[in-house]
Amino acid sequence: MEIELKKVKLSEIQPNPDNPRQISKPDMDRLLKSLQEFPEMLKIREIVTDENMVILGGNMRYQALKAQKVKDCEIKDLDYKIELAKNNIFEWYEYFQGKVYVAYSGGKDSSVLLHLVRGMYPEVPAVYYKTGLEWPEIEKMVNKTENVVKIRPRIPFSQKIQVLASSAF
Repeated sequence: MEIELKKVKLSEIQPNPDNPRQISKPDMDRLLKSLQEFPEMLKIREIVTDENMVILGGNMRYQALKAQKVKDCEIKDLDYKIELAKNNIFEWYEYFQGKVYVAYSGGKDSSVLLHLVRGMYPEVPAVYYKTGLEWPEIEKMVNKTENVVKIRPRIPFSQKIQVLASSAF
């Protein structure tokens, strides 16, 4: 079943106050040019919102549309997709008798998953693998999130890369 695009007023969409990503002026200029040259991209990489129209993914595209003074945009009607995801979450939770966690990177995909899981099972912990190479904005997002277990590799990722690089030559 294909999920239909839904046309909404841009003013109905709310930016996410916890969005850790920022966009520089040169990157915004590139995004604006890209959207002008290839507007179909908004159908491929649509703005994703929660049930309250708060942006979960597509914050930069939203800012670009706002800068272009666009009045309406298309989003996906995610009700059906969310119901499928919730059904999968229920089956996963039951199969493992609640002994589960969500792998959490602080990015949009794992944030959406964590949002859905915690809407059903608030006690489920998130596990964050800290490599030492994370963006500061991602760190802020992870630090704001409740019930996150942070783990670190025994060998820092940057050191592991050096070891692997030196053995390759």
